[in-house]
Amino acid sequence: MGFLTFLWCAMLKLTDKLPERLPSLYYQYQAVTHSLQTLAACHPVFGGKKPTNILDCAKGRQPMSSISLSLQDTSDSTDSLVSNGESTPNNWKENLRECWRSDLWSSFLGELLGSFFLFFIGVGAAFVNDGVMVVNALVFFFLITATALSFDLTSGAVFNPAITISLTLLGNLTVFKFVLYFIAQIAGSVVSSLMHSWVFPAATLDKYSHGATTLSSSLDVHPAEGILLEALMTFFLNFVVLLVGAIKDRPKESKVLGAFAAAATVAALILFGGAITGASMNPARSFGPALVGGIWDNHYVYWVGPILGSCLATGVFKVLHPAYSVKRDLVF
Repeated sequence: MGFLTFLWCAMLKLTDKLPERLPSLYYQYQAVTHSLQTLAACHPVFGGKKPTNILDCAKGRQPMSSISLSLQDTSDSTDSLVSNGESTPNNWKENLRECWRSDLWSSFLGELLGSFFLFFIGVGAAFVNDGVMVVNALVFFFLITATALSFDLTSGAVFNPAITISLTLLGNLTVFKFVLYFIAQIAGSVVSSLMHSWVFPAATLDKYSHGATTLSSSLDVHPAEGILLEALMTFFLNFVVLLVGAIKDRPKESKVLGAFAAAATVAALILFGGAITGASMNPARSFGPALVGGIWDNHYVYWVGPILGSCLATGVFKVLHPAYSVKRDLVF
């Protein structure tokens, strides 16, 4: 980045006297620069927002939008371009730090921390309550309520790659932000499982398979049945999340009720399918324990099922709400 900043400043320095010699060429240069700046600011890599213009971060100059220039606008004179467009470059490190403050990275950190808290406490609770399903459901109910309300304004409190795919299909997340969320959620799960291996004795981890989700052997559940059940449960969860989160500018009380609705759905689904498939409904929740514990039996079930259910919920939601097209309407 420092090298790119150097090149940018050098280019600006070389063109200091260009208006005097080639006014027409300078005008074209300014027009193209402004167009590139607009494209960069709106590029999906930066979340489709303009928290900080990346070109301004590199060169430490005021936004070119102050020039009020477009490729079709030929009424402005070269003198006005020079007077409005030039300023002394600032320290590039300060500007790069400003780029780092973008909500893109705060969202990444929010998803990472929220996923860690959710999986560390939620999965770890099964190690200390002897796997009692009712207790597990209550723990996840309280956890999801707390994390949804705590990380709502930071990242939207998704914590689930399947639901992240749904939000991306709806247009709430850009592809780049989807990648960041996916990495954060998977990393949060892996780190939480590593912490389990350091906190709990090996005998406890072996007894509960490191918290990995597996198909019930006593019920002789076939992988196809597991995929179907995980898909149906994830469909219901994702659909509820979309319905309670698709209202814009909701009052605080409604937001709290939405968090309770999502948490209650997870708790009910754990009571329903926990003894059959483990009621994962979340690829990240299953991946961490599988990786740390080396338990990969039918692991694909917990990716295929939730993703299929999430895509189905997205399609049904779009059918019921065809007018829903505004980005970032969802609260969590």
